Amino acid sequence: FAARFSMESEARYMRRKVKAGKIEADPDECALLVHYEVEATVLGELGEPMLAEREQKTQKIKLKTLGADSNIARLAEEIVEKCKLIPETKIGQVELLIRELQQRELRGDRRGGKEKKKKGDKRGESKGEGESKGEEAETPTLDKLESYVEAMYDGTEAATQATSMLLQLSRSPENLETLISNETLVGLLARLLKEEAKRSMDLSINILYIVYAFSSFSQFHPSLAQSGIGAQILKVIDLEVKRHALREHERKSEGAHNGAADADKVDDTDRGGKPKDKSGDKLAEKRHRLIVRKQEKLLYVCFHVLLNLSEDHELERKLTKKNLVGLLAPMLERDNQELRVLSLVFLKKLSIFKENLPALREKQLVNLLMPLVPAAPEPTLVSALRLLYNASFDAKMREAVVTGQMLPRLVALLRKRAQLPLVLRVLYNLSCDTRARANIAKHEHVANALRKQVIQCNEHALPLELAALAINVATHEAAANAMCEGNAMRHFLERLYQTHDLLLLKMLRNLTAHEAPAAAAAPFAADLFALAQQVEGDELLLELLGLIGNLRLRRIPELASLVARYGFIEFLQRQLVPGFAEDDVLLEVVVVAGELAADAECAVMLYRTGTVFLDEDEADASATLYALITDKQEDDEFVLQLLFCFYRLLQVDEPRDALLQHSQIVVYLLDLLLDQNEAVQRTASRCLDAVAEADEEWAEQIRQRRFAIHNAQWLELVDEDEAEEYQDAVALNSAMQSMHMDVPLDASQLEPDELDDEYSPTMANAHANYGEAYRNEAYGDAYDGDGYGGAEYAGEYMGDSCFGMRADYGGDDGYDDEMYRASGGMYQ
Repeated sequence: FAARFSMESEARYMRRKVKAGKIEADPDECALLVHYEVEATVLGELGEPMLAEREQKTQKIKLKTLGADSNIARLAEEIVEKCKLIPETKIGQVELLIRELQQRELRGDRRGGKEKKKKGDKRGESKGEGESKGEEAETPTLDKLESYVEAMYDGTEAATQATSMLLQLSRSPENLETLISNETLVGLLARLLKEEAKRSMDLSINILYIVYAFSSFSQFHPSLAQSGIGAQILKVIDLEVKRHALREHERKSEGAHNGAADADKVDDTDRGGKPKDKSGDKLAEKRHRLIVRKQEKLLYVCFHVLLNLSEDHELERKLTKKNLVGLLAPMLERDNQELRVLSLVFLKKLSIFKENLPALREKQLVNLLMPLVPAAPEPTLVSALRLLYNASFDAKMREAVVTGQMLPRLVALLRKRAQLPLVLRVLYNLSCDTRARANIAKHEHVANALRKQVIQCNEHALPLELAALAINVATHEAAANAMCEGNAMRHFLERLYQTHDLLLLKMLRNLTAHEAPAAAAAPFAADLFALAQQVEGDELLLELLGLIGNLRLRRIPELASLVARYGFIEFLQRQLVPGFAEDDVLLEVVVVAGELAADAECAVMLYRTGTVFLDEDEADASATLYALITDKQEDDEFVLQLLFCFYRLLQVDEPRDALLQHSQIVVYLLDLLLDQNEAVQRTASRCLDAVAEADEEWAEQIRQRRFAIHNAQWLELVDEDEAEEYQDAVALNSAMQSMHMDVPLDASQLEPDELDDEYSPTMANAHANYGEAYRNEAYGDAYDGDGYGGAEYAGEYMGDSCFGMRADYGGDDGYDDEMYRASGGMYQ
């Protein structure tokens, strides 16, 4: 019923039309070939055409009875009568073709013949027969393009042969434009790939290589994208990956079964005692290798086409959404080097985009690359390192490299000069993380390799990869000590004198931040003093001053004589002139000045040269360390380094006495005790300790200020209690004054807001700190250092005695009642 319904539906909604084509003789057999075209049109419910498709077909008419005595005219009429594809008007052409076939049969020169079709021809063929076979091979031409396209409709075998011809044509770039201009070719290739991929791998390979030829040129990409060939290729890849997984699973299962069956046998004999025939296993293994080789060939061209098409980022984004990364990752486990390199290159391109990183992490890319480093052949190794370099920009990928076994493999590659730049780049990216930097420094070979590469470098400037990694590794103390073993520091500094290399200078600055390298560089301080005054450019001067500041200058013998000989303090003073140097350089000048101030003689030289401070009326007063206190008060780093410098200056008698007598340094330090930066607070406190130890007069004020800061909350509560008592006294005095003058009491006088303007928290603090009597201008002696005087003081202020007022109100009880009423209940 279903089949009948389908036929009726097809008859109702589809219309077929057959159009006769050319007639020709079969080149291989005694037969006529009749070409025709079938046009199928899909109709709508109302009979309107909706979709039309044309298909080229060929009918073969075999002439088995054709001989020398055959009646050609009668045979031609019979053929035209029976074959509906040949019109009667072509009966003459049919007669000519039959006559041609008859003559060819009589001569016996048919191309091919029965002997040609037999498989397994004997090796003893004559030379003439071999030459005839070479001459009979068909050469594809563009003139037969239409016939090739028509043949692609005639089944899998014909389509495979036709695509083989088209593949040969596509290998010539001059033919590509003609091929792609054919309206049906690209769409037909996509359709065949979709429908025949499961049936014929040879056909798929032919189609994909044709598409690959087109994809090599960007101008053909729009046509390929429009045909949807990319999505079909992804389906082919997915199909082959699943086939491979299933095949491997079956082989493992079969191997396990055979292993269990052979476990009971003592030798390689069967049950009959005869040796086992292993030829079947060898044949199966050979067949498996051939299948894998053909499959990898197919996968290679698939991924190559997709790689070419991914020049369009929009198309690449669509491909990645369809699990392109998931299909590429398993290719890294294949043994085919070409396929593996292509997959690495494709993954490297995809790893540039952030949205592809989650898929790479999910597939555990680092673990997939581990077998390739460092044992793979050079092309594969280079591609793997480039992919790893791109992946190392991701924090999670870097963590996977550091925590796994990839890091020791990378370190081992430092011995190979060919891959050194790539390895240095990967290690540099890893060294950007503190944890990874420590792991890298654990490998002694890293520090040794870096030291060797820096010393033996023949270029004027260090390569960026080498310098960048050395700068980062030098921040770790163990690695820095290893890098400076032997006379390495002397070689580094000699190279610096010759090249003035900024990156080398940065490396040396990081090295000298540690104790041992700084001690190794200290004997060369005089050369560095001279070099600082010779270099050009703020960047070089900045790093060089930073290097000098790391040298622990106080440990250098005869430091003052070296500084005086090279005029180094005068050089530093010139940098302090406003606008002469950038802030970064100025900060390093302050750091170096602080290091010099640790030496007593240098501290005196700093003061005497006017580097520390000058009187305000002098012309260069602004070019001093003291002037920077106010100029850079908003920069915590500047303030901290200046405080450290002054801390060392305050420990030397001459600069300390001058600072305490002729500057406001102590006031500034007291103010910094309330700074929000804890480091600034601690350093200011240390400076005040140095002042208090040397000057008793300042010591008392410093103690009082520290007491006030330390007990600020308690003092604030005390001030609030005294303010309340003061308000009570004011209210009482106002009440008594109103009674004495017989004036109604004004309630507004009791409002606390009025008192706030007359009461100063600053004056109250002064009372709390120093115990001085506080006298309010409005109320005279109503308040003194011992507290409020009560009614007696208030009475004196009003010019009458409170004891005299008691008699006017009928004794103590009447006086108390009246005071209670007049004060609004405040008097007790």
